[in-house]
Amino acid sequence: MILSLQAIGDALALNPIKVRKLLITAGVYESEMAEKVKNTFVEYRETQDYKTSILSTANTLQLSKASVTSYLPYQKGAYFPSTADKEKISVGAERQRRYRAMKRWRADPTEENFWGENKHQV
Repeated sequence: MILSLQAIGDALALNPIKVRKLLITAGVYESEMAEKVKNTFVEYRETQDYKTSILSTANTLQLSKASVTSYLPYQKGAYFPSTADKEKISVGAERQRRYRAMKRWRADPTEENFWGENKHQV
């Protein structure tokens, strides 16, 4: 029996897009779009960094950045994104980094928190 992404997501209390990404990462999900995104991304990745490859793939296939990343497998990322180079972390990790920095600054609007000199995670 083949279950839909929605049915799997409902059973696991996960979003169907996250289910698809997990299945792609496990190498058990196939679709024409997933193959197109993967091949296009791999081609750009030969000459571009990760983030630029995402943007180029999105532009070529007329997809959003979020759509492109949802069709790519999870990558083993930096374990300490607060200290990693911006170019070496995922779009989502960078978004979380900015969110946490703003949260720290709003809670304690000091110059250290504004400039990110405080390395504590929230």
